[in-house]
Amino acid sequence: VALAPDSSTGTAVKIESTGYFTGDIIFSGCQFKGSAAMINTGAAVSLIASAGTIAGVHFNHTFIYYGKYGIKMSASSTYKIANIYINGCQLDGASDASKTLYSIYGIVNDSTASINDIHITDNYMFGWGDSGKTGCNIYLIGHASSLDTSLHTITIRGNYLGGPNRATYIQYGRGINVHNNTSREVLLLGYDSGSL
Repeated sequence: VALAPDSSTGTAVKIESTGYFTGDIIFSGCQFKGSAAMINTGAAVSLIASAGTIAGVHFNHTFIYYGKYGIKMSASSTYKIANIYINGCQLDGASDASKTLYSIYGIVNDSTASINDIHITDNYMFGWGDSGKTGCNIYLIGHASSLDTSLHTITIRGNYLGGPNRATYIQYGRGINVHNNTSREVLLLGYDSGSL
Protein backbone atom coordinates (compact mmCIF):
# COMPACT_ATOMS: atom_id res chain seq x y z
CA VAL A 1 0.00 0.00 0.00
CA ALA A 2 1.32 3.43 -0.91
CA LEU A 3 -0.49 6.52 0.37
CA ALA A 4 0.09 10.13 -0.63
CA PRO A 5 -0.63 13.02 1.75
CA ASP A 6 -3.98 14.72 2.19
CA SER A 7 -3.77 18.09 0.49
CA SER A 8 -5.12 20.05 3.48
CA THR A 9 -3.13 18.43 6.32
CA GLY A 10 -0.12 16.89 4.61
CA THR A 11 -0.86 13.59 6.42
CA ALA A 12 -0.97 10.21 4.69
CA VAL A 13 -2.27 8.17 7.68
CA LYS A 14 -4.19 9.57 10.66
CA ILE A 15 -5.17 7.29 13.55
CA GLU A 16 -7.36 9.19 16.00
CA SER A 17 -9.35 7.93 18.96
CA THR A 18 -13.02 8.98 18.95
CA GLY A 19 -14.27 7.81 22.32
CA TYR A 20 -13.46 4.13 21.78
CA PHE A 21 -10.37 1.93 21.82
CA THR A 22 -8.49 2.27 18.56
CA GLY A 23 -5.77 -0.18 17.65
CA ASP A 24 -4.64 -3.69 16.79
CA ILE A 25 -3.49 -2.41 13.42
CA ILE A 26 -0.54 -3.75 11.41
CA PHE A 27 1.11 -1.85 8.57
CA SER A 28 3.61 -4.09 6.79
CA GLY A 29 5.53 -3.23 3.63
CA CYS A 30 3.67 0.06 3.18
CA GLN A 31 4.78 3.47 1.94
CA PHE A 32 3.47 6.68 3.50
CA LYS A 33 4.48 10.06 2.16
CA GLY A 34 4.01 13.32 4.01
CA SER A 35 3.83 16.61 2.18
CA ALA A 36 7.07 18.34 1.22
CA ALA A 37 4.97 21.48 0.72
CA MET A 38 3.72 21.28 4.34
CA ILE A 39 7.14 20.75 5.87
CA ASN A 40 6.43 23.24 8.67
CA THR A 41 3.33 21.47 10.03
CA GLY A 42 2.42 18.14 8.44
CA ALA A 43 3.02 14.56 9.65
CA ALA A 44 3.25 11.57 7.33
CA VAL A 45 1.67 9.41 10.07
CA SER A 46 -0.30 10.88 12.99
CA LEU A 47 -1.54 9.08 16.15
CA ILE A 48 -3.79 11.30 18.29
CA ALA A 49 -5.22 10.00 21.60
CA SER A 50 -7.53 12.81 22.73
CA ALA A 51 -10.82 10.94 23.21
CA GLY A 52 -9.76 7.32 23.77
CA THR A 53 -6.80 4.95 23.88
CA ILE A 54 -4.66 4.02 20.87
CA ALA A 55 -2.75 0.75 21.29
CA GLY A 56 -1.32 -2.15 19.37
CA VAL A 57 -0.15 -0.36 16.22
CA HIS A 58 2.69 -2.01 14.28
CA PHE A 59 4.77 -0.46 11.51
CA ASN A 60 6.88 -3.23 9.94
CA HIS A 61 9.27 -2.67 7.04
CA THR A 62 7.44 0.48 6.03
CA PHE A 63 8.80 3.54 4.19
CA ILE A 64 7.86 6.96 5.56
CA TYR A 65 8.83 10.18 3.79
CA TYR A 66 8.73 13.92 4.44
CA GLY A 67 6.59 16.21 6.54
CA LYS A 68 7.67 18.05 9.68
CA TYR A 69 7.12 14.70 11.45
CA GLY A 70 7.55 11.20 10.08
CA ILE A 71 5.45 9.69 12.88
CA LYS A 72 3.76 12.03 15.39
CA MET A 73 2.16 10.74 18.62
CA SER A 74 0.12 13.03 20.87
CA ALA A 75 -1.69 11.95 24.08
CA SER A 76 -4.08 14.26 25.96
CA SER A 77 -6.61 14.28 28.82
CA THR A 78 -6.66 10.83 30.49
CA TYR A 79 -5.87 8.83 27.35
CA LYS A 80 -2.82 6.89 26.29
CA ILE A 81 -0.84 5.66 23.34
CA ALA A 82 0.68 2.25 24.06
CA ASN A 83 2.13 -0.87 22.48
CA ILE A 84 3.52 0.87 19.41
CA TYR A 85 6.07 -1.08 17.37
CA ILE A 86 8.19 0.64 14.73
CA ASN A 87 10.45 -2.07 13.33
CA GLY A 88 12.70 -2.31 10.29
CA CYS A 89 11.34 0.89 8.74
CA GLN A 90 12.99 3.59 6.69
CA LEU A 91 12.13 7.17 7.61
CA ASP A 92 13.56 9.77 5.25
CA GLY A 93 13.26 13.49 5.97
CA ALA A 94 13.75 16.44 3.67
CA SER A 95 17.38 17.08 4.76
CA ASP A 96 16.62 20.81 5.04
CA ALA A 97 18.80 22.35 7.76
CA SER A 98 16.63 25.48 7.80
CA LYS A 99 13.61 23.46 9.05
CA THR A 100 12.95 21.79 12.42
CA LEU A 101 12.10 18.18 11.54
CA TYR A 102 11.40 15.06 13.60
CA SER A 103 11.46 11.45 12.43
CA ILE A 104 9.50 10.11 15.45
CA TYR A 105 7.88 12.67 17.75
CA GLY A 106 5.83 11.96 20.87
CA ILE A 107 4.37 14.37 23.41
CA VAL A 108 2.20 13.91 26.52
CA ASN A 109 0.06 17.04 26.84
CA ASP A 110 -1.58 16.42 30.24
CA SER A 111 -0.39 14.90 33.52
CA THR A 112 -3.04 12.15 33.38
CA ALA A 113 -2.24 11.08 29.80
CA SER A 114 0.59 8.74 28.81
CA ILE A 115 2.75 7.31 26.07
CA ASN A 116 4.20 3.93 27.03
CA ASP A 117 5.48 0.60 25.79
CA ILE A 118 7.01 2.03 22.62
CA HIS A 119 9.48 -0.12 20.65
CA ILE A 120 11.66 1.60 18.05
CA THR A 121 13.97 -1.08 16.67
CA ASP A 122 16.20 -1.71 13.67
CA ASN A 123 15.12 1.35 11.68
CA TYR A 124 16.98 3.65 9.29
CA MET A 125 16.36 7.38 9.84
CA PHE A 126 18.01 10.17 7.91
CA GLY A 127 17.35 13.76 6.91
CA TRP A 128 15.56 14.92 10.06
CA GLY A 129 16.73 17.65 12.44
CA ASP A 130 18.19 21.06 11.74
CA SER A 131 21.34 23.08 12.11
CA GLY A 132 20.19 24.53 15.46
CA LYS A 133 19.96 21.14 17.24
CA THR A 134 16.22 21.50 17.82
CA GLY A 135 14.79 18.84 15.56
CA CYS A 136 16.02 15.27 15.75
CA ASN A 137 15.30 11.68 14.82
CA ILE A 138 13.56 10.57 18.03
CA TYR A 139 11.96 13.23 20.26
CA LEU A 140 9.84 12.06 23.21
CA ILE A 141 8.54 14.34 25.97
CA GLY A 142 6.54 13.17 28.99
CA HIS A 143 4.69 15.50 31.34
CA ALA A 144 6.84 17.28 33.95
CA SER A 145 4.35 16.77 36.78
CA SER A 146 3.93 13.02 36.21
CA LEU A 147 7.45 11.72 35.67
CA ASP A 148 6.60 8.17 36.78
CA THR A 149 3.54 7.64 34.61
CA SER A 150 3.43 9.90 31.57
CA LEU A 151 6.28 8.47 29.45
CA HIS A 152 7.66 5.05 30.26
CA THR A 153 8.85 1.68 29.02
CA ILE A 154 10.56 2.91 25.88
CA THR A 155 13.02 0.76 23.88
CA ILE A 156 15.23 2.32 21.21
CA ARG A 157 17.54 -0.37 19.82
CA GLY A 158 19.61 -1.12 16.74
CA ASN A 159 18.66 1.99 14.77
CA TYR A 160 20.74 4.04 12.36
CA LEU A 161 20.02 7.65 13.34
CA GLY A 162 21.76 9.85 10.80
CA GLY A 163 21.56 13.43 9.67
CA PRO A 164 20.87 15.77 12.58
CA ASN A 165 23.25 16.98 15.23
CA ARG A 166 21.06 15.50 17.97
CA ALA A 167 19.72 12.03 17.21
CA THR A 168 17.61 11.29 20.30
CA TYR A 169 16.02 13.61 22.86
CA ILE A 170 13.92 12.23 25.72
CA GLN A 171 12.59 14.22 28.68
CA TYR A 172 10.40 13.39 31.70
CA GLY A 173 10.26 9.62 31.49
CA ARG A 174 11.29 6.35 33.12
CA GLY A 175 12.25 2.91 31.94
CA ILE A 176 14.06 4.33 28.91
CA ASN A 177 16.36 1.78 27.26
CA VAL A 178 18.63 2.98 24.46
CA HIS A 179 20.99 0.32 23.10
CA ASN A 180 23.17 -0.45 20.07
CA ASN A 181 22.19 2.51 17.93
CA THR A 182 24.42 4.29 15.47
CA SER A 183 23.99 7.99 16.19
CA ARG A 184 25.71 11.23 17.09
CA GLU A 185 24.13 12.28 20.36
CA VAL A 186 21.56 11.06 22.89
CA LEU A 187 20.07 13.39 25.50
CA LEU A 188 17.99 12.06 28.38
CA LEU A 189 16.74 14.91 30.57
CA GLY A 190 14.68 14.56 33.72
CA TYR A 191 14.32 10.81 33.42
CA ASP A 192 13.91 8.49 36.37
CA SER A 193 15.43 5.19 35.28
CA GLY A 194 16.71 3.37 32.27
CA SER A 195 19.92 2.41 30.58
CA LEU A 196 22.19 3.44 27.74
